[in-house]
Amino acid sequence: MAGAADPLTSFVEAQQELIRIKWWRGLDSNQCTLSEQIYSLPDLTTLPPLHYTHPTFGRNDGASGEGRAVGRVMGMSAFGVNSNSRAIPARLQPALAEGPDKGITRPMSINKFPPKPKYDPDTGPVYLYGLHTVRAALDNPRRLKRALLATPNALARLSETGEIGRVPVTETTPKELDRLLGAEAVHQGVALEVDPVGRFGLDDLPKPKLIVVLDQVTDPHNVGAILRTACAFGADAVLTTARYAPRETGVMAKAASGALDLVPLIEVRNLGDALETLKQRGMTVLGFDSEAPAPLRPRSGDESLAVVLGAEGKGLRQKTRSLCDEMVRLDMPGPIKSLNVSNAAAIALFAATAPAG
Repeated sequence: MAGAADPLTSFVEAQQELIRIKWWRGLDSNQCTLSEQIYSLPDLTTLPPLHYTHPTFGRNDGASGEGRAVGRVMGMSAFGVNSNSRAIPARLQPALAEGPDKGITRPMSINKFPPKPKYDPDTGPVYLYGLHTVRAALDNPRRLKRALLATPNALARLSETGEIGRVPVTETTPKELDRLLGAEAVHQGVALEVDPVGRFGLDDLPKPKLIVVLDQVTDPHNVGAILRTACAFGADAVLTTARYAPRETGVMAKAASGALDLVPLIEVRNLGDALETLKQRGMTVLGFDSEAPAPLRPRSGDESLAVVLGAEGKGLRQKTRSLCDEMVRLDMPGPIKSLNVSNAAAIALFAATAPAG
């Protein structure tokens, strides 16, 4: 019919009119997903099929040829044209692709979260980072160093505190280190790829005076902080179980601030057997628990101690409690009686090693 509107054009205009109706209430904080849909498009399959002869495509009867592409216009998304849009006339593709409101049909913004590390710290190579941590590792002759990544400024600061040694050095940038270690790593411009430091055995410590024993403490931040505290109080070693202990990672080494290369880390298969061995060597095994019946009393300065600490929440296991010579608590004057295990370690070591009187 002369002057009649092109059915395909009318259909597209109808779609654009629906898009003009803002059919969602905005995006979530990351602009990744619809927060609330308050209107949905009608079921387009209820519309009558298009049977007409287009000057370019021919009759849309679904029989053969490119005429089938017109029927596939039903598959168009409100956000643009699907993979079949190549069959739509070129003069209509810009309108379908952009729509009347470009802010609706543009691709949603990319994720704003910080980049993840390029390596898995639980299975990949060990990267130590931070100036104190890297310096302690460089000074440890037992540590196998593979590669040093550093900015020019960080390399100069490291050189001021000691020798770099024969480790291969690669100049890098802070952004490259962020991509390698993750945006949350406080690397101070330096990272050192190493092999895990060698573990010790009880036989490597002939006459220990102070040992910190960890009963299934698995958080690397806490273990690192306890290593740092143990180093500050002159502990001979920190003892952990082989099964329930964190793998050496940059997170643990950073929390230890170099103590990982200064304090021997003993790893045992059976904690009960290890405690029995320490008792046979004349050490007093002192278990700490916030619900213990007796407070920690002043100790004599010549007493050899094994300070035993449990995981947060669970505390010491029953078998571990039964093997302790004493179960004591730290008296806290405030309403909160329990502490983070790394904080409890610091107070326990101070109280246990302070001379009487």
